[in-house]
Amino acid sequence: MNTHGKHFFCLALMFCSTWLQAFEIADALAPAQFYTTPDSLATHPTPEAIFLQGLAQQYPKQVIAELPAAPSHAKIAPVIEKLSRDIVYIRIYDFATDLSDSLAYLTNPALILDLRYVFSAETVEYIAALHALDRDYPIMVLLNNKTSGPWEVQLADLQAENKITTIGTATAGNTGIYEKFWDTPTYYKLVAQKLPQNGQSILQTGLIPNISIDVRTDDDYQSYYAINKGYKVTDMIRFSYGDDQQAAPEQHTSGEALLNDKILQRAVDVIVALQILGDLPF
Repeated sequence: MNTHGKHFFCLALMFCSTWLQAFEIADALAPAQFYTTPDSLATHPTPEAIFLQGLAQQYPKQVIAELPAAPSHAKIAPVIEKLSRDIVYIRIYDFATDLSDSLAYLTNPALILDLRYVFSAETVEYIAALHALDRDYPIMVLLNNKTSGPWEVQLADLQAENKITTIGTATAGNTGIYEKFWDTPTYYKLVAQKLPQNGQSILQTGLIPNISIDVRTDDDYQSYYAINKGYKVTDMIRFSYGDDQQAAPEQHTSGEALLNDKILQRAVDVIVALQILGDLPF
């Protein structure tokens, strides 16, 4: 065999070996989830990165651009506001903050607990405490796709026990436990996951709420963060019950039309309906 033939044979052997290894990796790790940064292939053009690029194309649902991170509003104190019809609204931004002021309201019959845009990398004692509450009526819990972390399974357990009624959109499904892949700084693979007591995985799919709300992500974001721009919780909802049509929204002091928080509004509507039917004290 001449020199050119030997080179061709070696290249062919390397090509077959590489693809065989790639198929073996794909077969072994297909159920796993990988995290990678967008520029990982540019900064780490290794054979491993090429393999993972192939896996990303083959299993797009198992590849995510970035690891979960706490939102920028972390460390903000919770919001507690008493609304009409004896409804108490509690918004938690971060479980690491002092939540003691909210504990006294957890037994209020008409209670809304807003957990949208809340991230925690571990299970949450505050949520675990809800299991022990002696309540005759479920808590209305607001969720969205930024409700994120292993503690999502705690919410799933509470929902299964009818201790909470969840309203909003599916949670993030960030219930996996990951470790670095091939010691690279940009790739992570799933090694385990947190499961609810019923054993059904909510990884990536998230917790599906009892009452799903069709709301655009931008609209949900704007109405949620309107409080940071000077609006009050009462500016986000309307109490025009008993009329055939809801009253037109009032105007904010700045002259802007009030934003309607569709997820919060539905929670209020459910509570008021239960009060009218006599299934919730008022």
